[in-house]
Amino acid sequence: MQFGSHDCRAPASLANYFQYPVTFIVPVGVVLSLAAIWFLIATHSRSSISIFLPLSIFYAGWCLLGTLPTCCPHYRSRRDITLSRALSGPHTLAVGLAWWAFGMALAVAYVAFVYGKFRGKVILDAGHH
Repeated sequence: MQFGSHDCRAPASLANYFQYPVTFIVPVGVVLSLAAIWFLIATHSRSSISIFLPLSIFYAGWCLLGTLPTCCPHYRSRRDITLSRALSGPHTLAVGLAWWAFGMALAVAYVAFVYGKFRGKVILDAGHH
């Protein structure tokens, strides 16, 4: 099908699902986990929702891996954003790792400071908050 001078064919982002049928378990699992969350909300089981909701979101993220190597399809296949086109260079990754290590060290130091500052038992008298 043509639209002007552009090819409007559907991208082959689901090709891996049909090439490896076992990967259909991923979207089925997403649907089942969302159904479980809906059931838990209907039965007012709040403690179970706090476990299943993050797990289903994590599982849904894995569902995106079925579309690889095409991460963001374009109507012209040569302009697709593939995994190899989306990768950063080695220098960028090294700088990012250095900043991540610095940020994590700062976060750990902050948490250690806060825990040290507020350690001890809480007194539940009327004069204390």
